[in-house]
Amino acid sequence: MSDKQKQCLERLSTLIGRWKGEGKGTYPTIEPFEYGEESTFERHRNKPVFHFTQKTWNKYSAEYMHWESGFIIVKEDGSIEFSNSQGGGRTEVLLGSLREEKDGGFVMNFQSKVLSNDDKLVKTAREFVIDGDQLTYVVSMSTHTTPELQKHLEATLKKVS
Repeated sequence: MSDKQKQCLERLSTLIGRWKGEGKGTYPTIEPFEYGEESTFERHRNKPVFHFTQKTWNKYSAEYMHWESGFIIVKEDGSIEFSNSQGGGRTEVLLGSLREEKDGGFVMNFQSKVLSNDDKLVKTAREFVIDGDQLTYVVSMSTHTTPELQKHLEATLKKVS
């Protein structure tokens, strides 16, 4: 295992646990919405891999909205791969990197490499900002009808365990 990979794994260990919070969704082709979310992260003991699950529900009706599960894989060079499968059948593989912040937090940025089982999608991007016990993220996407990347989801979660 390379030093870069070890450093990245150590830093990402901050994610391990359960996170809970709220978010909102917007996009030019849909009505805005608000949601609750719970996400969990755990580390594979012998591999440079973290498993995550994300569940969201309507903030007002508590009705299920979205569920995804996947992996964050730390490569030998310290780059990161984010892969997920979503409840509606879409799968994504995004490539990214980790950047340290001056305040002690860090940022992960990802750009899509593979999108499957959703003909409308052209590109996706995700940014995660971790600062202590707070995780914020933005998910952006482009489709055939909106070809430029546009913000779709943003949320703030607090670590609860």
